[in-house]
Amino acid sequence: MGVEPKILNIQNTSLAKSRITALNLMEEAENAKIETEKINKQLKESTERASQLARESLLATRAKSEFLANMSHEIRTPMNAIIGFSDLLSESKLDEDQKEFVETVRRAGENLLAIINDILDFSKIEAGKMDSEIIKCDLDEILDNIETFMESTAKKKNLEFKIIKQDGLANNIYTDPVRLRQCLINLISNAIKFTTKGHVHLSVSTDNSEDIRFCVEDTGIGIPQDKQHLIFDSFSQADGSTTRQFGGTGLGLAITKKLTILLGGSIEVESKTGEGSTFTIILPAITEKQISSKNKGSIVNTENTPNKPQADQPTLKGNVLVAEDNASNQMLIKILLEKLGMTVTIVEDGEQAVEAALSHPFDIILMDMQMPKMNGYEATEALRTQKFDVPIIALTANAMKGDAEKCITAGCNGYMPKPVNKDLLHDMLVEHLSGKGAKSPQKTPDKADQETIANEDDILTSRLSDDPMLAPVIDIFIEELPGIIKEIENAISESDNEKLRSISHQLKGASASAGFTALSEYVAKTEALLIEKRLDSAKTAVDQMANLCHKVIKRQNTK
Repeated sequence: MGVEPKILNIQNTSLAKSRITALNLMEEAENAKIETEKINKQLKESTERASQLARESLLATRAKSEFLANMSHEIRTPMNAIIGFSDLLSESKLDEDQKEFVETVRRAGENLLAIINDILDFSKIEAGKMDSEIIKCDLDEILDNIETFMESTAKKKNLEFKIIKQDGLANNIYTDPVRLRQCLINLISNAIKFTTKGHVHLSVSTDNSEDIRFCVEDTGIGIPQDKQHLIFDSFSQADGSTTRQFGGTGLGLAITKKLTILLGGSIEVESKTGEGSTFTIILPAITEKQISSKNKGSIVNTENTPNKPQADQPTLKGNVLVAEDNASNQMLIKILLEKLGMTVTIVEDGEQAVEAALSHPFDIILMDMQMPKMNGYEATEALRTQKFDVPIIALTANAMKGDAEKCITAGCNGYMPKPVNKDLLHDMLVEHLSGKGAKSPQKTPDKADQETIANEDDILTSRLSDDPMLAPVIDIFIEELPGIIKEIENAISESDNEKLRSISHQLKGASASAGFTALSEYVAKTEALLIEKRLDSAKTAVDQMANLCHKVIKRQNTK
């Protein structure tokens, strides 16, 4: 009997310990729950803060891009007038002093534009908006272009300028020719700027690794050893007095380094004070197989291309509507167009442009994209919704990446940045006015005529392909072409001639705006056959049209 109370006491003690343990566990669980809730709350707050920061960062990036676009427009608009009127004035009868004054104004304008381009390029690189396109290039063509561009600048300072190419060096290389040219011109321009006597040489060679080396050597002022690590920094020059003596933003070498890295290469410098400097760009050897694995980007080249020596340009005829709000640019574009033989009507905002375009016959419209009341994008879209099919060329001081695509998306047939290059203006007018007769053909060719294609190589080649500034226009067309081909094939299978006519009309304008003039003319004839319901001839023409579109894609993809 004495044992039972002991057992009971032990059980009670054990139960009490279990309760205490359970209470402790419950308390720990409650504390853990509180701590978890606290951590979750902190995590939620951190996530919300991160999201807010991300939103603010996105807004800041957008604000920066918008600011840069606006600054590009605001600065380039007066520069368009300065450089344009200087060119016009230089063509008039002037005495020697007057010629020198005009040349000084023009040169100052181009120098200012170069500074603007440096700042915009640097901003685009910093914002991750600078792309490259690695393609097969003709090295001799790149070097010849650079020699033509830089030779006169060196001669003005009585410097020897030579390009030395290693014997046996392959002529075909794979790189981005626009960016490579920009890098080399930056280095050569710097070398000429900082060299008062002697020479500037560009030598091109390869080493055992087959990397390509571009060496720009000068006999200029040189760079002190302790300053050489600074020269590739943004807004930096080796000596503050350099800016006062030679000018510049201190961005040229920073841009060159970043572009070189974008091309997969590197840049080096060797220099001695008072003896000169050698800058070397080393680019990796890239094979054709590697090209397919690289991302291709579109480029809007904002470089101010100097006007080519004036050739005899054929007189044009036609009525052109110019929508431009800046008075000096109105005067400049009017003079340029009238000198080419065009009849010009000027309006100063988008609303007036829409009203004039819908009430008077025009052969082409030049549309500034930033205007009061209604901007150029809105005016173009308003006209296109009215089935207005006259060519519209965007005439804009915006020079940021995406501007060309934005204009084309709005319904423009072409894009021309300011300052206006008069030769490019002429070529643009010739290209888009050449299709005038195709809209209302006097005589539609029959089946035999249709099958006799003028020159297939012409049809598959864009007239814009030699101008990097207009590369985005070609890219957009090639991206859209498979969808257009699919629509053609569907319409053929459904025997929907009205749909085929509509697609042909769309393709006619799109191919013309991308510089495929011969293709556009062929499509225009096909459209005419469909309008006239000459269905037997039209069927053959439509089949051939789809086949040509496939070939255009194949041709562009092999470049």
